[in-house]
Amino acid sequence: MMKWAIRRGRSITLVGISLLLIIISGCTTTNETNPLTSEEKVLTQVKVTEVKGYDFGDPKQLMGEVTAKQKMDVATRVSGEVKTLYVKRGDHVKKGQKILSFNNERLKILQEKQQQELKYLQSQYALAVREDTGIEQLTLQMEQAVLALKEINLDQKNQTVVAPIDGVITQLSTIEGSAVVEGTPVATIQQLDPVVIVIKLSEYDLGLIKLNQQLDFNLVQPSGTFQGKVTYISPVIDMETKAFNAEVEVKNEKDQLKAGMQVSTILDKKEDQNILALPSKTIVWEDDNSFVFVLKETKVEKRQVELGRVKENLQEIISGVKEGEKVVTEGHSRLKDQEEVQVIE
Repeated sequence: MMKWAIRRGRSITLVGISLLLIIISGCTTTNETNPLTSEEKVLTQVKVTEVKGYDFGDPKQLMGEVTAKQKMDVATRVSGEVKTLYVKRGDHVKKGQKILSFNNERLKILQEKQQQELKYLQSQYALAVREDTGIEQLTLQMEQAVLALKEINLDQKNQTVVAPIDGVITQLSTIEGSAVVEGTPVATIQQLDPVVIVIKLSEYDLGLIKLNQQLDFNLVQPSGTFQGKVTYISPVIDMETKAFNAEVEVKNEKDQLKAGMQVSTILDKKEDQNILALPSKTIVWEDDNSFVFVLKETKVEKRQVELGRVKENLQEIISGVKEGEKVVTEGHSRLKDQEEVQVIE
């Protein structure tokens, strides 16, 4: 009985040892095929942004004043009484169109008398030629008569005042029946299609504008947008305004722009547009050198860059990266060249 108990105890012990070996063996196999999570390779998580162009200009708004392209005072070339007015203020006129005419009855009488005088002298001259006497004196008298008749004819022509340019009658300073002295301005014509917008430029502004440049203008009231071409930039400063005048010609077919109106335009350098830039936080400094980490598939490439201007939180990149490349913006503090990373949103 006692021997049987000893044998049974030994059997239980052997079974226990066998079970323990199986458990240990199982654990060993599991470790070989599934490494512990703590032993996995942990990748640095980063955020990236794309290299692209930004507007680095310093746009400046300038005001301009609408003026007539041409403004002419129309003066009479003779004295007389205004017989007929053909226009009124606000009328559109074409070059050569009648504005007014004088009462020319007196001139008609003078013209007829001078014509008769010339005919008489011509007949006397023919008689002198036949008789061969007094020819020189009659020749002189005929020349004087011809000149006098030309002056009368010219005065007759000037009895009608016509528009020297296309435009709008903006001022009319006479009425029918009034007496006008030679040289008196009787009307003002302004050419308002096209109009000229005058803008005043500082020395800095001169670098933002050039001849034949197209500019957009905004009309405050009533609202509207117009485009014109720079036709003149003053080479000297206006001592009164301390500014350089520039003129922009703008079409005004619908008469929306009136002389004296105020308009605005934005000046900006085209070369300051589409400048490659990155957020300033992407730049890594080492001594006096600047670097960025460029994403290449799953790794990053440490690349030196040349910097330019700063605008708000943007840094101009002169060289070192190309448009479209992706650069690390967050998580680059401990990155190394060619390190594998995990990109997160």
